Amino acid sequence: MSFMQDRVATAGNLCWKFCDILHNVHFYIKKTSFKNLPGSIIDLEVTFTEEELDSYRQTAYQDGLARVRLKGFRPGNAPKELAAKAIDQEGVLRVAAQEAVRFSLDKIRGENNWVIIDQPQVTIIETAPGLKYQARLVIFPELEL
Repeated sequence: MSFMQDRVATAGNLCWKFCDILHNVHFYIKKTSFKNLPGSIIDLEVTFTEEELDSYRQTAYQDGLARVRLKGFRPGNAPKELAAKAIDQEGVLRVAAQEAVRFSLDKIRGENNWVIIDQPQVTIIETAPGLKYQARLVIFPELEL
């Protein structure tokens, strides 16, 4: 089973690990901008610096190290030097980016009291040195009485 297949199989466990780690971490997003469009649509752009993305990357990397399977070693018990060579670095970055997007969208949604009624359309614009993404959100329209 590859690293990413294992990630999909244990997405629930990863969520709880990120929640536990980030529970006591101050979560800041340096740059966020959004535009209100007709039809209760919001175009959102979020930028993470390399330092902000690093906590997500480290968590994904540590989780990947624990799941590496090398011949002759039980999962999670291979020497770190050997396990580090076997980790899919692109997969680690992909998992870190997914979690950063998920947590930041949730934080922004909560700060603005938005009720998202459709799956956000997320586009990753750049992944180095930090992370920049755009999202199109459909929110519950504000009703005026």
